Amino acid sequence: MAVDLGALRKFQDLWGPVLEALPAVMDSVAKQADMDRALAQAKRDYDKAKAEVQAVYDEADRRLSVANEALSVLADKQQKAQEALDAAVVAADARARAVEQEADARVRSAQDRVLAAEQRAGEADAQALKRTQEAAEAHAREVAVFEAEIKALEDRRAKAEKAIEALKAKFG
Repeated sequence: MAVDLGALRKFQDLWGPVLEALPAVMDSVAKQADMDRALAQAKRDYDKAKAEVQAVYDEADRRLSVANEALSVLADKQQKAQEALDAAVVAADARARAVEQEADARVRSAQDRVLAAEQRAGEADAQALKRTQEAAEAHAREVAVFEAEIKALEDRRAKAEKAIEALKAKFG
């Protein structure tokens, strides 16, 4: 059987460029797969960073609620101390009126006891005020720490988003 050179040239002219283009097409497909893997990894990194930010927000909310509960307890204690102080003052006044009707010696003795009770009440007020101020300062410090942590996480998130945008821009 004889080989038809004309048909062989037509075959080469028709399929030669296709065969020459196959390595470039295969390389392009490999690069596309690499880009898809890189994008998938960037998405996983973004999702992980997003989860970390949410965890920090949740922890900050939990800590803030604990601090608020502590402040509520302190406010309740202060209220009870104030009520007890008010009750003590009322009781002392009633006793003082009853004692005033008695002899002058008993009046002076009762006035000394009332003065001592008022002094203790003043000390209790001062201590309650001091504790309230300390609790408010501690709360402010914790809030500042939480805000700094949140700011740092937001900066980290912004950097991650910039990196993702850069990868998107780079890979099309």
